[in-house]
Amino acid sequence: GYVFAVDAGYNLVAMVPGLWNRMEICNLGISVADMTFDATTNTMYMVGEVDEESQLLKLDLITGEWEIVCPLGGGTVYSIEYTDQGELYAIMGGSAQLWKMNFETMELEAVMDFETDEYPYYSQSMTYSSADDVIYWAFFTYTDNAELFAIDVSGTHPTYTSVKFPVN
Repeated sequence: GYVFAVDAGYNLVAMVPGLWNRMEICNLGISVADMTFDATTNTMYMVGEVDEESQLLKLDLITGEWEIVCPLGGGTVYSIEYTDQGELYAIMGGSAQLWKMNFETMELEAVMDFETDEYPYYSQSMTYSSADDVIYWAFFTYTDNAELFAIDVSGTHPTYTSVKFPVN
């Protein structure tokens, strides 16, 4: 398998885990905040800034061609993640809220607020674990601390636990 990423120069790269040799596929020409894979459709998605707005984009990993799926609300989306059930979750910048895509309206809807002393900084990431149906969201704060949230999305209403990590 491969790990795909977009570097600071907008290059789509593929790497083999363990070797980590970069294979550049192409230059996407846009800033990309996050990428996620929808296993239900075998499709890679990313959130990118197009026309000064966060957009959900569908990405062809072979050619690097991308197309706009839909805008993602008025704010900046920093993290996105698909579950094995084909549900798309997102975190908007400057907030501590979990959002979920309504595929009928193609709009993000607020699902829950997180209780945190500090708002997340732009450096953050989400990943989904099919073993326990949990989304793990890690981020730095504006005061150089870090938090990890475990968001259980198995039920009708997501729940979470969190751990804080002081960074020295």
